[in-house]
Amino acid sequence: MKKIKKMPLVISTLIVLVLIASISIFIFNAREYKNKESLKIDQKVSNEKLETNEIDQNISKEDQEKKVTEEKKVNENKENEKTSNESVTKNENINNQNKATTKSNNSQSNNTEKKDVVPKQESATPQPVEPQKTCTPKKFTFSYVRADFSSFAACKEMGEKYRKGGYRYICDNYQDDCGDTYYMLSLTEANSSVELDYHTIPVPTPKLEEMPNE
Repeated sequence: MKKIKKMPLVISTLIVLVLIASISIFIFNAREYKNKESLKIDQKVSNEKLETNEIDQNISKEDQEKKVTEEKKVNENKENEKTSNESVTKNENINNQNKATTKSNNSQSNNTEKKDVVPKQESATPQPVEPQKTCTPKKFTFSYVRADFSSFAACKEMGEKYRKGGYRYICDNYQDDCGDTYYMLSLTEANSSVELDYHTIPVPTPKLEEMPNE
């Protein structure tokens, strides 16, 4: 009796297992079919892209060839125009030269005839007067420049006097409006970089050690 009761359970489990196996097989086959279709679609899209790229390349090549041919035609037309213009200008120059030679021959013949009849009259040609250049002495391009000394030696001599009093000096040279060179004495204190006008500073008295012995 127990064996008879167990038989329907075994059959039912077998049926369930068969159903599960069939469902899993069906799902697996469906996935593979979808994958195959997606692969086919991707291949079609890639093939269409390749075809469109090839068409675009062919079109671009044709356009480039057309541009090249058009540029060649334009260059040929320009060269033809240049050659035609050059030939025209050459002909014009030749005609002008011929006209000039005929005019010169006619003028020479007329002059020879006039020489026999009328004497020459010398015409006095006025010479051009050169404008005199004017300049202002001791005028410089910079407003701060002074014409302190006309020689470097005089500027140095005055600077040495201030150097003995503890100042530093510089003799800068500048040219005025007339081209003459002048020297400007600039003083600075020992611990400063501000330039000073020596006219505003009295000449320092020499120290006792530096005074000459009588």
